Amino acid sequence: MSTKPHILILKTGTTNPPVVERYGDYDDWFQQCLQNHQLDWTVVKVYEGQTIPDIVGFDGVMITGSPSSVWEQEDWMVQTIGWLEERVTQQDIPILAVCFGHQLLGAALGGTVEPNHQGAENGTIGVQLNLLGQQDPLFQGLSETIQVQSVHKDIVVSLPDRTDTICLGSTTNTVIQALGVGQQIRSVQFHPEIIAPVLRKLFEVREQQAHVFPSTDGVRILDNWIHHWILPSTTVS
Repeated sequence: MSTKPHILILKTGTTNPPVVERYGDYDDWFQQCLQNHQLDWTVVKVYEGQTIPDIVGFDGVMITGSPSSVWEQEDWMVQTIGWLEERVTQQDIPILAVCFGHQLLGAALGGTVEPNHQGAENGTIGVQLNLLGQQDPLFQGLSETIQVQSVHKDIVVSLPDRTDTICLGSTTNTVIQALGVGQQIRSVQFHPEIIAPVLRKLFEVREQQAHVFPSTDGVRILDNWIHHWILPSTTVS
């Protein structure tokens, strides 16, 4: 009998209340997109000061988006960055970090996170995968240009020269759209877990204009992460 994979979600913030009421919150979106998989979930609200548990017993970690900014350097952010620094060094569990989570990872790698001088990148965008991105299991079965949902104003501006870290994709607005760190850690600046109706509602509530259209590429990315990094680690007895 196989044991269901257990995913730890590090929740780094909460979105606008009308969006939560209609579609759920950052952590819910991951679970909704992956509801066809048999998974157990534990959500830890690090933005409220909840302690990250020992990773023993978990098969993977997802890190959510947030309305906060990494450069604000709140205590919980510093602590989460420290936790990520250990994971980068030890490569002891698969991690998928999204948007704010991607920026936390960038900071943990010694990179610079700042407001994007080109402005916010909102709506459905085309991310160009480079050759390494096209070959990475996270983007298996997808085209060279993926269509994904985006809402962010901060970016990972630069990274130190690290042999364990590679950029996997870019846009003209944001050069570092996706990262691979060793064998276990991946991050993306965009939101694979957000579907078009959620993003439209978010912009409606925030009174922002953006072009949004449906795409299945984000869900495929999440499926790829589960199939390549999580299911092979599930114990079979």
